[in-house]
Amino acid sequence: MDAKTGANIKTGTLKVGDKNYNFPIYDGTIGPEVIDISKLYAEAGIFTYDPGFTSTGSCESKITYIDGDEGILLYRGYPIDDLAEHGDFLETCYCCSTANYRPPPRKPISSTA
Repeated sequence: MDAKTGANIKTGTLKVGDKNYNFPIYDGTIGPEVIDISKLYAEAGIFTYDPGFTSTGSCESKITYIDGDEGILLYRGYPIDDLAEHGDFLETCYCCSTANYRPPPRKPISSTA
């Protein structure tokens, strides 16, 4: 289920001076919750400042997860180093296109025509 379509969406309030701004909070797929401040500039006329993007998610992805501090890089739930070290070309292509790591068993090719 997409976190943005859930019935129990939480909100967070940012107070700037004497004005309050409410923003939705979504569950992360794996990591912490996120607050969606995409409308902050439109509503408050201000930007956020996060040098090095240490607390900023740059996009929403249903196929990858990255946590640089922990050294985690997942593709469709599989560690990318596992795909690179143990998956052959066809397995990796299959994973990229279907979300399954191992392709189904292949039927033997008959040598008679």
